[in-house]
Amino acid sequence: MRRARIAVGMFVVLSVVSFAGSSAQAGGLEYNGAGTRAAGRGGAFAARVDDPMALQLNPALLSDLTGVQLMLNLNVGLYNGCHQRAGTYGDMGRTMGEPTVFAPGWETSPFPEVCNETPFSPGASLAATFQLAKGFTLGVGVLTPYAAGATRFGGENGTVANGTLPSPNRYNMVQQNLLQFFPSVGFGYRPTPWLAFGATLQWGITHISYTNYGTALAGEEPAYDLRTTLDVSDNFTPAIIGSVALRPTPSLDFMLGVRYVDNVRARGTVTVDAHDFDDPAERNATTVLDNVRLVAPQTSAITLGVRYGHRRGSGTALNDATQQTLRGATFDRMNAEVFDVELDAVYDFNDRVNDFVVSLPQGATADVPGAGGASPLPNPLRLAHNWKNQLSLRLGGDYNVIPGVLALRVGASFETSGVDPRYVQLDFIPGQRVSVSGGATLRLGRIDISLAYLHIFQADITSTSTADVGLRQISLGMSKVINDGTYTAQFDVFSVGANYHF
Repeated sequence: MRRARIAVGMFVVLSVVSFAGSSAQAGGLEYNGAGTRAAGRGGAFAARVDDPMALQLNPALLSDLTGVQLMLNLNVGLYNGCHQRAGTYGDMGRTMGEPTVFAPGWETSPFPEVCNETPFSPGASLAATFQLAKGFTLGVGVLTPYAAGATRFGGENGTVANGTLPSPNRYNMVQQNLLQFFPSVGFGYRPTPWLAFGATLQWGITHISYTNYGTALAGEEPAYDLRTTLDVSDNFTPAIIGSVALRPTPSLDFMLGVRYVDNVRARGTVTVDAHDFDDPAERNATTVLDNVRLVAPQTSAITLGVRYGHRRGSGTALNDATQQTLRGATFDRMNAEVFDVELDAVYDFNDRVNDFVVSLPQGATADVPGAGGASPLPNPLRLAHNWKNQLSLRLGGDYNVIPGVLALRVGASFETSGVDPRYVQLDFIPGQRVSVSGGATLRLGRIDISLAYLHIFQADITSTSTADVGLRQISLGMSKVINDGTYTAQFDVFSVGANYHF
């Protein structure tokens, strides 16, 4: 009981660390592999998971976690994404000769490539498990999406080239800073050696800050741009995870898992600033709209996994000290197996993500001097995404170099594209991806320390939208397509985790 009380106390304290570290995480599409050990295996961990991340990856296997365990995973994602918009500033369709903050002649410049200027996105996940009876374990945690959500393309004020040019991406996106985390509780139950099942209930909490530009007139006249900042929160985004695990032989594991996440339904404000790029004397036209609603569909997934673990021979000497430390464990794979290999297939139902819809108050207007004063705003505002379903294949495994002391792991994955190039956005780009990864776990008494590195290659995406399809301006008048061009991206993810066995 004393150890259980210590674990609960540490869980409460570390929850604060988890919240602070996840402030730049996002919803939407995630990297493959939630958790440090999963990342090192290319995400192929669902049929193996033998630490508290089972709460997220396969709650059925919570049933194999004995005693009390406490786990903290920290990760940092570096997202290198760029957009080279097609065309030049001369193609923008300027309609007015109003003064702007830019030097004369800027209209003849080519569109520059604009890249993400946010250096990294940190995140954290914390989970604890408590064995309540033989074959029945409860898990609780605070889990964050394994994704990059803090991004800024160009300057915060919608300019590029040290403020000398308007960003060609400003109608697409300027910046976002998103927070999403899921307080979670789940259980795993193993009624027989060959069958286990479990479920996790999650209470999602989401905050979204998003900035881009609209326009009061047709074309892309900077003097009449409208800077729009959406700031909304949803304090209840429910999700549920369920899984079944089969073990027909001691060396073979199968799993089937399903995760459903409800839509984000957030409320908050939209701030509209007119004349951001105009004469300084006319920049004070600001409209704040309350009771704004955002509906953002989320993805759900089905996971199938199969794992083979090659056990050591009965005459092989194991690490007796480690066996003593982890006595009572159902089966310590790090000690008793030579290696294992796993293949997972994940099918993401991305077609739920069609439009992000922002609903304004009835009769909402914005103060736009020079364009008729209080101008009615388009309502609702629809940010088209039109994603496609994705299939991910993940292959990885561990090799126990020193039984019960040191394990090395590698992994790789392939993910089909989930984006329609005609509607590609800068907020999330679920393109075709290939990843390679590696990691290690070192056991020091009762604590396992894990490290992982994951690199994701994403195929270039070229958008050739036409007048009748594509991502369009938010505009008070006629709108035009603004997402043509080439999108490039790659990711580097570093992760460290600790799992303590009480």
